[in-house]
Amino acid sequence: MGTITFTEELTSPLPARVLFDGLILGGDNLIPKVLPQAFKSIETIEGDGGPGSIKKTTFAEESGFKYLKHRVDALDKENMSYNYTLIEGDILKDKIDSVSYEIKLEPSSDGGSKTTHVTKFIPKAGKEINEEEVKDGKEKAMAIYKAVGAYLLANPQSFKAQVTPARMFKALILDSHNICPKLMFSSIESVQFIEGYGDVGTIKQFNFTEAIPFRYVKHRVDALDKDKFMCKHTLVDSDVLMDKLEYVTYEVKFEEYGFDGCICKITNEFKAKEGADIKEVDIELARDRSIGMYEVVEAYLLAHPHAYT
Repeated sequence: MGTITFTEELTSPLPARVLFDGLILGGDNLIPKVLPQAFKSIETIEGDGGPGSIKKTTFAEESGFKYLKHRVDALDKENMSYNYTLIEGDILKDKIDSVSYEIKLEPSSDGGSKTTHVTKFIPKAGKEINEEEVKDGKEKAMAIYKAVGAYLLANPQSFKAQVTPARMFKALILDSHNICPKLMFSSIESVQFIEGYGDVGTIKQFNFTEAIPFRYVKHRVDALDKDKFMCKHTLVDSDVLMDKLEYVTYEVKFEEYGFDGCICKITNEFKAKEGADIKEVDIELARDRSIGMYEVVEAYLLAHPHAYT
C-alpha cells in the first residue's frame, strides 16, 4: 500500500483570519494552553518559524507519547495556508515514515470560514498502514482544530487588519447599514434605522436571509467615540435567545497597528435571565459574527483604497 491521502473540509463561525492567527501563527502557545492533558510544549528548535524550520512538540505524560518533530514546508500568511510534515517521533510508530498536512483557510460568505485539510500518510518501505491508524491520526488533528476553535469563540476576540482604524470605523460602524448588506448579501438582507440616525440612542435592525437560523436582531448604540474609533452597543431584541438573555453587549475598538493597519478588539458580555441556562452553542448563535463582517469589509477596503478615506 502506498501513500494514503484524505481531504477534510470544516466550517466554523470564526472568521478565517481569527482562526488562522490562533491555530497556525499562535498555535505553539495556544494548543498546549487549551489541551494541557495532551500537550506539554511546542517549540521551534531550528529556524525562525518559517519554511524549513523544525518544531518539536513534547506531549503530556497522560497522552501516551513522548514527542514529535515537524518541518514547516510552506507558510503563506496573506493567503492563510500552511504546510508541514511530521518527520520524527514515537507518534509515527514503526510503520509510518512521515505524515504531511496542507491546511488552507478561506472566508465564507456568512462571515465564518472554511478550512480544508489535506493529509498524506507515507508508510515505511515494506510496511502497510491500516485504517485504524489513519482514523486515529485524523481524529487527533480534528481534536486540535475543534479545541482551538472553541477557545477562540469563548474568549474576547480581536484581529489585525491592513486598513487604518479610521477607514474601518467609518465603514463598519458609521456606514454599516449600507456596506454590510452590500458585501454580505447572502446572510444580511437589510439594515434599517428603527430610532435615531446613528448617534447614541439609535436602534438599528439587522434583517437576515434564510441562510441564517434567525431572522433579525436589534442593536442600540450606547456609546460612540468618533475620535477614538470606539463603539458600544447592546442587543435589545431578536427572534432567538431573548427568552434566556437579559442582554448582550458588544464593545468594539479600533487601534493603530503597524504601518497603515489596525487591530480590532471586540468584547462581548452575555447576561442571562434568572434561572436560564446559556450554553456555548447558545452564545455562538447570539453572536452577530462581528469579526466575520470586519474581515469581509477589510478585503473590500483593500481592493478599493479610496473608499471611506
